[in-house]
Amino acid sequence: MKPNGDRSDFWCDICQALHLEDNCRVNYHCRICGDYDTCFSCAIIHTIQGTSVFGNSFTYIGPLDDGEARGKGKRIYDNGNVYVGDFRDGNMYGTGTFTLPSGEIYVGEWRDDKKNGTGTLTLASGQIYVGEYKDDKKNGTGTLTWPNGMRYVGEWRDSKYHGTGTLTWACGQMYVGEWRDGKKNGTGKLTRTDGSVQDGQWEDDEFLPQNEI
Repeated sequence: MKPNGDRSDFWCDICQALHLEDNCRVNYHCRICGDYDTCFSCAIIHTIQGTSVFGNSFTYIGPLDDGEARGKGKRIYDNGNVYVGDFRDGNMYGTGTFTLPSGEIYVGEWRDDKKNGTGTLTLASGQIYVGEYKDDKKNGTGTLTWPNGMRYVGEWRDSKYHGTGTLTWACGQMYVGEWRDGKKNGTGKLTRTDGSVQDGQWEDDEFLPQNEI
């Protein structure tokens, strides 16, 4: 006998409860593949089409939860980009690897389809960044290394040197100090390979002459 309830509800003889039809808590009916799985989480590997938050079309291969990507899966974009890793609520969320046809690869943390947290980005040019990200941009602390040995270690904001950091050129020249928007700004010390030093205040990559030694 069906208990009283909303007429849109369906009395399930399997879990003995009222719920919407095909939403059985014991045997969840997947609207994508038509098969059944438990606890509303379809573990069957599906292939569906989608569009990222940036408008890029892709094919998703992996498990679904209530019709959305969740767990370990794979995205293959129409432009050749590939993501393999964690998903939540249909988005890249957790840890994963994103590879471009050019050879560029990012391995690290994601949130809502963007690089968020710590990760390693290797460019096709050979540059390697290891550090923190926020909303797809370098933010926090990180190290960028060039193939020729040039290296920056320090703070970042919106993918630019910002805060305190050390830039060492391949020739051995070194700047240690403050940065703003990718340029030397504030207090810093530049030591050249010939032994000359500029130690003092900087503005937009220019050393203030009165401080030159």
